Amino acid sequence: MFMLTFTLAAALSGGDPCTGQPPLPDVDRCVNRVLQLVEASGADLKSFTGDIAYRKDEALLNRTEIRTGTVVYEQNEDGKRRLGIRFDT
Repeated sequence: MFMLTFTLAAALSGGDPCTGQPPLPDVDRCVNRVLQLVEASGADLKSFTGDIAYRKDEALLNRTEIRTGTVVYEQNEDGKRRLGIRFDT
């Protein structure tokens, strides 16, 4: 949600809302192109499995929690998609 809000604010303001700097059109075009290519490459993705790590920092308690596990995605023959994450720790 924060990333979407920040991106939307930057787009509407015509620049970076934190620094007041103008947008970098060449960088924006490059990033958008890379994201389009990543999205297009996943169009025929049927399944994947990968390791995942989730880190949670609690500043008030001066504590860090790291959980590890597996993420699995599959698209069945009927087109239904499933995504699962299992944490082992």
